[in-house]
Amino acid sequence: MYRSEIERIQKFYEISGTVFIECQAQRDWPITYVSSNIDQYGFHAPSLVEHHMSFSQMIFPDDLPHVRHCVKSHSEQKDDCFLMEFRILLENSEVRWIGSRVILERDENGDLRSYQIAVSDITREKKREETLHQFKGVQESFQQSKLIQMGEMINMIAHQWRQPINTISATAINLELLADMKQLSKSELGESTHFIQQQCQAMSETIDTFINFVKPVKSKQDFLLSHAIRAVLQIIGAQLKNHAIELSIELDEDVTLNGQEDLLQQVLLNLLSNAKDAFDMSRNPNKQITLSLLSDPEGVILGVADNAGGIEKQNRDKIFNPYFTTKEQGKGSGLGLYICKGIIEKSFLGSITYHPLEAGSRFELRFYI
Repeated sequence: MYRSEIERIQKFYEISGTVFIECQAQRDWPITYVSSNIDQYGFHAPSLVEHHMSFSQMIFPDDLPHVRHCVKSHSEQKDDCFLMEFRILLENSEVRWIGSRVILERDENGDLRSYQIAVSDITREKKREETLHQFKGVQESFQQSKLIQMGEMINMIAHQWRQPINTISATAINLELLADMKQLSKSELGESTHFIQQQCQAMSETIDTFINFVKPVKSKQDFLLSHAIRAVLQIIGAQLKNHAIELSIELDEDVTLNGQEDLLQQVLLNLLSNAKDAFDMSRNPNKQITLSLLSDPEGVILGVADNAGGIEKQNRDKIFNPYFTTKEQGKGSGLGLYICKGIIEKSFLGSITYHPLEAGSRFELRFYI
């Protein structure tokens, strides 16, 4: 490419903010020309050429093998040009993402003579991509955790329904027996029918709670904290009772929060379920879980405490990390507390922290009001 042509291209690129670089088609690609707007990356154009700096020296070391492979591949395929993205290392050790268009300049015999490279800073776009990727990852993790909890909830509903189904069955057998013996009175029939209706109503409410949990609330609104807790206990209460776990609730019934109630229910369900599972590995016969509320000038703190033995010291800093679990293999996804942290911080603009107790654990959920 003639020098006058390069200078015209260089002027065009300078206007657009794109840097133009010419390199020899040799190993490490010695720089023979660079436009003056390279200074936006902290380099001085004349010194790059005078000191015979190679383009490979500008490339981030981890990306250099990839760049070498791309250049070699396109050169061997006799391509005229190709696109490439990689990182460069600035003189101040800052790393930038670069989008480049590489033109392969050949002589009259078809042999490679040089590379003309148009370089643009795409760091901002890459950061947006990374943020979007992380957001999608959180969404996928949230859905995965939601599905896991739905499975656990179905199991809880099965436990919740077992007793009323058994009592309904026993009542029906008793009615049939009394009818066969011609001892079924109108009052007995009325009482039994009313009892069955009560049991069915309780089972229907359990299903409603499950449906409300699965169906997300899209907008934030004010809700009573006590209502969210009661909804969760409708799902897990029977399991806590079956495991002989005493639940103590020390709350103000009128405390109101703003947010998506179903998301807080998911957090509480996860914390209570974790506490229940922790008792399976605990030798404490007096199993207790306490829900308590503290107020301060900034807002309220909801505490979920248990006496199930606590979390080992070396694991305490990891419990909110994705895919970390202290449960046996196959019994935990490692997403529960990670999702809980995301919900409290992003949906409620609050925080969740772990505090070891002498005989167990305490999770604190802070809500700013």
